Amino acid sequence: MAALACSVLALLVPGVPHAQQAYGPPRHEAELNRAPVPPAIPNPLDLAATVAADTHPLVAAAEAEGRALEAEYRGARWLRFPNLTVEALGATGGSNAADADGLALNAAIEQPIWSGGRLSGAIDSARYSRDAGFDRVIEARLGVILDVTAAYYDFVLSAERAMVLQDSLEQHGELLEAIQRRVDQEISPQADLTLGKSRTAQVRLELATAEELRESARLRLLELTGGLEVDPTLPPPGMVEMLPAEEVALGEALACSPTLGALTSLVDVAEADRAAARGNLFPQLLLQLSQNEITGARAAVVLRAQTGNGLSQLRAIDSADARIQRALADFGEAERRLREELRREYILVRASRQRIEAGVIAADTSEEIIESYQRQFIAGRRSWLDVMNAVREASSARLSETDARVSTASGTARILALSCRWSPGTASGDAES
Repeated sequence: MAALACSVLALLVPGVPHAQQAYGPPRHEAELNRAPVPPAIPNPLDLAATVAADTHPLVAAAEAEGRALEAEYRGARWLRFPNLTVEALGATGGSNAADADGLALNAAIEQPIWSGGRLSGAIDSARYSRDAGFDRVIEARLGVILDVTAAYYDFVLSAERAMVLQDSLEQHGELLEAIQRRVDQEISPQADLTLGKSRTAQVRLELATAEELRESARLRLLELTGGLEVDPTLPPPGMVEMLPAEEVALGEALACSPTLGALTSLVDVAEADRAAARGNLFPQLLLQLSQNEITGARAAVVLRAQTGNGLSQLRAIDSADARIQRALADFGEAERRLREELRREYILVRASRQRIEAGVIAADTSEEIIESYQRQFIAGRRSWLDVMNAVREASSARLSETDARVSTASGTARILALSCRWSPGTASGDAES
């Protein structure tokens, strides 16, 4: 009987050795080929994103789910192979052998020949589910990368703002000392000193807020990277000018989006499930080889039909059709969100560039205005309020320029990540330097 089973396996499934070879989906293998880091991405940011993408629990969970779906696909491929059934029966009658000891042993091998599409539908469903699982891994990595980018530039922004406010606080301190001397000499009224103290306290409060935000962003970055200390820096000026054209970036983002890739695979899963549900309406054709103590050895071609309970199989087709529509709707919504997000980033970058130009002009002239107002104040042509307002406007101009530079760099990094021009992370098996 064993020899017969081996012969049937060799004849019906000659591709067994090939089926046992290791394999993997092309999309997953493409991760091994990493693009170089764009010049607009600072090295500390790329390092932080790489560490986070390689170690974050969300990515690990997605990878585990991908391995589970891969195993399910490998299991589904065995549906085309013969099914071996062995039974031990306690018989009360039948052949002479059964009458003698009351026991019977049945063994049967069934090889599917034609299933109406239910087997191929089940295998295709498992394969597309696996592909969606690998896309979810890339999607999880991209989500972590965008979170790191946001935390990194929040860190940069708060640190830069703290530096500007610290300089402004020193300027206010110098002005406060000057007005204190004038008040002591009874040249200026006490109200000028009170105004100076009030403005200085406001700057000190803004500085404390900026330092709080800096520490908060630093902690977020530490948690995302698993404790990696990062020295935040901005990319060199002019690097953001290397962005691709908006339509080019949009086309690249739509083509490489892991979310859209996963949803495309889910549409294929729903279509494969519909094919399997339709296949259940047809009978199966099988080759059956059996050996037992009661009926002896036999070979047969079996036509097996199962109608199911009532109209359940027809309702399964309706369910699959509805899931296809759901998957298509999800794909359309995800595509719309991606278009909106990318176009919004370009609007932000363009607006920030204009703010940089205006901020540079305002910051360059602020020191001259402060010195001029101080001289006019001494000459009696300007009030102390004018001098304090000039100092505050200079600080606001530098803060506005800083905000614009950070917004431009942050938007640039997000565009490069969404368009897959920046893909931080190490391939599995690569040694970390």
